Amino acid sequence: MNKLAHSVGFSQTSYFTKIFKQKVGMTPSKYRKYNSAIKKIYTIPRNLEWRSNKSVYEISKDFFNKNEISFKARDLNGYPYIYSINDLSDVRNKAGWVYTVDCSQPIIPASEINVFDRSVIQWIYTEKII
Repeated sequence: MNKLAHSVGFSQTSYFTKIFKQKVGMTPSKYRKYNSAIKKIYTIPRNLEWRSNKSVYEISKDFFNKNEISFKARDLNGYPYIYSINDLSDVRNKAGWVYTVDCSQPIIPASEINVFDRSVIQWIYTEKII
């Protein structure tokens, strides 16, 4: 924890822990335990190429293609659904991909969310669905 606190500019680990808890709602150690099932994260930060009329799905697809990251999608209830990224695939009731937009997990398909005022997209592979 000390190394992490110093790497982000805090001289005291206790102060880092206090600020982290205020912002996240839990201590860094609880956060680590809570997120221990996460095995891989792809972060897509906003860049100047994002057009406001593109969806989270389209931006994600463009990012994976540009970075030569293999992914697979299929139709699910009429919407494209990414179920495999770089050979990590959904495993029914055990593991899978979820996505977040600006640190929130939407309940609607990625193809239905516009990136107009969004900052970051993350694809998270977790061993338990969160």
